[in-house]
Amino acid sequence: MTGFQILFGRTEQARAGRLQQGVLDLIVDGMNLTARVGENHVAPFLRDLTYAAADLATGRRGRATLPFYLQDDPWELGIVREGTGVLVSLFRGGASAEVAIHERLLPGDALLAGLARALDERLARRAHDHEHADLACARALLESQGAWCPALPSTPAWITLPEDEDAPLAFSCELLLRPPSPDEPPPSVARTDLLSLLAASRLRFRAGNAERDLGECFAFLVAERLVDLAHQALQALERAQTLHRRFEAGRLSGALQLDARGALQLTLRRASASPGSSAGDTFPGLDPRAFGQAVADLGRALGRALLRHDRSQAFNLRLDSFRNAVRRLQAALRPRQEPPARVNNAPESYRAYALAAHKKPAAEGPGLGQGKLRFAPRWQAEVAGLDLANTFLCGDRLLVTSHRELCALGRNTGDRLWVQPVQRAIAIPTPGGLARLHPDGQLHVHDYGNGEISLAVQLGPRVGGSASGMVIHAPGLPKLLVVTEGERHLSAVDLVSGEIRWRHTLPRGSAARLRRAGKLLVFSAGDQHLTALDVQSGEIVWRFRTEAPCQQAASFDHDVLFQITNEGSGRRGAQLHAVDAWTGAVRFSVALPPRPELQGAPLVTRDTVALLTRDERGTGLIAFDRGTGEKRYQIACGEAPRQASWLAVDDCLFANTERGALLAIDAASGETRFRLQLCKEMAEDDVPRRLDPVLRSGALFVPQREVYVVRPRDGELLGQVPCEIVPDLLRVDERCDVYVGEESGRLAAFGTAPRLTLVKS
Repeated sequence: MTGFQILFGRTEQARAGRLQQGVLDLIVDGMNLTARVGENHVAPFLRDLTYAAADLATGRRGRATLPFYLQDDPWELGIVREGTGVLVSLFRGGASAEVAIHERLLPGDALLAGLARALDERLARRAHDHEHADLACARALLESQGAWCPALPSTPAWITLPEDEDAPLAFSCELLLRPPSPDEPPPSVARTDLLSLLAASRLRFRAGNAERDLGECFAFLVAERLVDLAHQALQALERAQTLHRRFEAGRLSGALQLDARGALQLTLRRASASPGSSAGDTFPGLDPRAFGQAVADLGRALGRALLRHDRSQAFNLRLDSFRNAVRRLQAALRPRQEPPARVNNAPESYRAYALAAHKKPAAEGPGLGQGKLRFAPRWQAEVAGLDLANTFLCGDRLLVTSHRELCALGRNTGDRLWVQPVQRAIAIPTPGGLARLHPDGQLHVHDYGNGEISLAVQLGPRVGGSASGMVIHAPGLPKLLVVTEGERHLSAVDLVSGEIRWRHTLPRGSAARLRRAGKLLVFSAGDQHLTALDVQSGEIVWRFRTEAPCQQAASFDHDVLFQITNEGSGRRGAQLHAVDAWTGAVRFSVALPPRPELQGAPLVTRDTVALLTRDERGTGLIAFDRGTGEKRYQIACGEAPRQASWLAVDDCLFANTERGALLAIDAASGETRFRLQLCKEMAEDDVPRRLDPVLRSGALFVPQREVYVVRPRDGELLGQVPCEIVPDLLRVDERCDVYVGEESGRLAAFGTAPRLTLVKS
């Protein structure tokens, strides 16, 4: 005869690396339901189970779900009134749902008797405290309950979901659904109810003429996981990436793999397969979009069947979330209307503005070419939780961001000028203040003078991904801050009035890479388009369509944009495009070899365009003629280490390496002009987080263990900043004063000291 027992004990069982003491076990007909409840939760769980059983015994309720935590995992015990007994289910909720026991029939009298024995044993163990009184009330209710009041047994029926027989891939499913309980009151609040969605199912998968029976499982849990995997596969396909995922859901397991060619391989293991078995059915060479459509059809049919069978499921948050995920998958499967390429036939105004705004290169600063520089310490400061990425030199002050504060330090003395409490945000310096974009879409501009918020704009919240932005501040142009808004928009905020001047829609799920070219804002969003917008109006001026996605930002110089396109893994289909900045017409396109891997945006000089390459040996270069695209030379990988920052200055390419060396390569010929070893035997902790050299007043300020000042023309060492901290952050002002910051939170400032100069009479 089926029985119900609750056992108490003190066991020491290692699980997930932790000891478990003082547990409660539920035993049904000699089978342990593994519902071990910790000592601190035994009394509340036992009390709630008693009250729920009493409600089911009298017919006041038709079902109940009792949550508890096992090693921080959210488990639930579900009991459903069925005839003279209850159906017991034990499952784990959350994203990684798991069903341990499903609808095991237990007589109602056995449930009440087992609860009575457990309460008596617990009351005999505990002293008279608040827990004793709580359990005593539950025991008294059970004593007055009497026998189990039987109900009419339900008759479950198999329901077959419709299948698209013309589709190349399809899932077919049968659900065993029980009629809704007549004793259950209609819901008055929306809540998550996984128990009502755990219907026994038979699932099959068809690929072409091959059909495989996947056995009995829980179709809802399987469909939830497949919808997520299909969406990931479509995103990887759009971004030309590979994907490999293993999954286990609803007693079905398998793997999904998307290769570099865009072919999908699906492996499904039947629910009846023994644990650890490698047996399964593999379907290679599938179309990811066809697979996504098959999953969407399954999810749509499943959601409709559950809702039609039980209208109260409209209040089930878990089902509502699943149906929204299916809708998003269907939206991703719709054929995208690719915008056509467009050439600007009236480029005169944009070309004329660029010529008027063009400035001659600044000459070397006074004395930098004739003598040495000396630096003297000015001040030091310590900032707890220093955020180096959001620390900026703005005019006569250094704006420093920590975890919860934004403060301004005087650049001459290091005195704290003002402090403002802030939250986590992305900071962008603007002409009118420091703009901070919060995840909820709030844009605040803090005044440089006092730190107060001078401008507040509400934008769309940012959901995942990283935001990008650019400040537009040039003669004849409005003061704008162009930022990515929400998931699919690029918006221009007027920094004077706070109005949104224009808003442009981006491809779905893309991050914009921005570049300004005169009166044009050029961006790529990970798709096959390079687009130019008018800064003032936001209108599309021209659009260049490529054969492969634009994975890197474009490089702009004079009147040409240089864009690298590739299809991800192995750089299949990689090309270098030279695009006229004012018309969008292609000047040339060059096919790139599949190996080695490309790194970063192109480096542009007067005569050449250099692309950085990288493999396990280090970094190299491929250089092309700027005008014709003809290959000039190639430097094998290993000329510079993998961790190196490159900068193009005039006709020379500089690399600041992690090994303490500054490398200069002639951009026209590829010959090494000089290799300056600034530091020797550098420890890993001495290497700055960012190795980017700074060009100021005709001199290169190179961060290494210390900051070195080098003349680019011949590599002569002009000076050395005697800093004791690692220059993870480097800022140089117009006076050639140096400001360095270390990740530990230390800041220091160094000023140029007086120097002697020979004057001929």
